[in-house]
Amino acid sequence: MINKNLLVAEAEKLGLKIIAIPINSTAELSDASLALLSKNIDMVTQVVDNAVASGFTALAEASRRQEIPLISFDSSLLKEGANIVIGRDYVKAGEEAACKAIKIMRHISPDRIPFSPPKTISIGINEESAAAHRFILPDALRQEVDNINKGTKPIVVPAKILPKRIQLIELVEAPAIEESRKGVLAGLERSGLRANTDYILNIQNAQGDFATLANLIDGAVTNKVDE
Repeated sequence: MINKNLLVAEAEKLGLKIIAIPINSTAELSDASLALLSKNIDMVTQVVDNAVASGFTALAEASRRQEIPLISFDSSLLKEGANIVIGRDYVKAGEEAACKAIKIMRHISPDRIPFSPPKTISIGINEESAAAHRFILPDALRQEVDNINKGTKPIVVPAKILPKRIQLIELVEAPAIEESRKGVLAGLERSGLRANTDYILNIQNAQGDFATLANLIDGAVTNKVDE
């Protein structure tokens, strides 16, 4: 709701009108997509939302059939049919999470490691999807995409780290979650850490159930995992 309200407020400043169709679950997405596309709109966009992300292909297919451009603020949905994405780079976010985990493994107290939002914003275009939607992408946008996210700084761990048990707890199965997981694994690997030697990683998913999520977190605390 916060993301949607921010989108509406910013759109109004630009003289744009937002038409929103709410859903309560992924099962409602197909019908909601058809309802939205029947309102003579010029473009479809999607704010970050797990329910929509899980069934995004239905929205992508519906908008493709009517040749209406589709943009998303979830960078993980570029390969799911979005024409343009701009949003948090979830792989990089996973790598940043790995950095924090490594600091704790280096015996830095968690209370000295501040919480921080993902730092990297990713802009991407899907040429095939844009062509299918008859969406002509301006050269200025292509240039901006070409100039973003070039180069990464390696994560360095100068001293040997004792084996640690890491529990990665996920709320749902969604593209953004998968991208973040890849980033965590990539960050650990780029640091020279070896799975099952320097660390043991256990991945659990709550399948969208908050009660299960709480139980998984309690279990991790009870079992005294390191991360």
